[in-house]
Amino acid sequence: MSLREIVPRRRAVWLTFASAAVFAACIAGAWVGWKSDYARAWDLPVYAGYGERVTEGELPYRDFRLEYPPGALPVFVIPAVDLLSGGDDDARVWEPVDEVSDSAWGYAATFALLMAAAGIGAIAATSASLATLGRPLGDWLLAHALLATSPLVLGGLLYTRYDLLPTALSAAALALVLRGRAGDVSLGEVAGTPPKLI
Repeated sequence: MSLREIVPRRRAVWLTFASAAVFAACIAGAWVGWKSDYARAWDLPVYAGYGERVTEGELPYRDFRLEYPPGALPVFVIPAVDLLSGGDDDARVWEPVDEVSDSAWGYAATFALLMAAAGIGAIAATSASLATLGRPLGDWLLAHALLATSPLVLGGLLYTRYDLLPTALSAAALALVLRGRAGDVSLGEVAGTPPKLI
């Protein structure tokens, strides 16, 4: 198949799954390779603090000041559920790095899995956009190579920040607009909405 040929449906599905698998392997490799990053450089302790406050019954904007948009809360709260993050009753200890508690690592691992899922969602949405636009194989390979290997370049940034969530939502919104399933929504509205919510 030539790089200029349009990608058939079966090959598009295969490319999407292959890209998602490479992305998952790369983010796992980045997790292992960058696991020794100093916890104080992460945003995770801040996210965990917000998540813990919500799981304890406090409401953002009423009981505490939240420095992030409300759409970011689910990815802060889900890892804070003790069942998901190790279940110990001890406080999460984030530094020094050789004394990070099991609960803190549990939070970090759950958060990383959520970001990996968001990254895979962005890959699927990108595939939908490429298919809708009828892009040739060369474009698919370039787009998927960049997305799938991004964890190797960005390392801990991908799994210690919540940026993959708005990325995935923006890619999905773009795919819907391109497919004509977003009603009378303009591309400008699609591009502007996720940053306001997430």
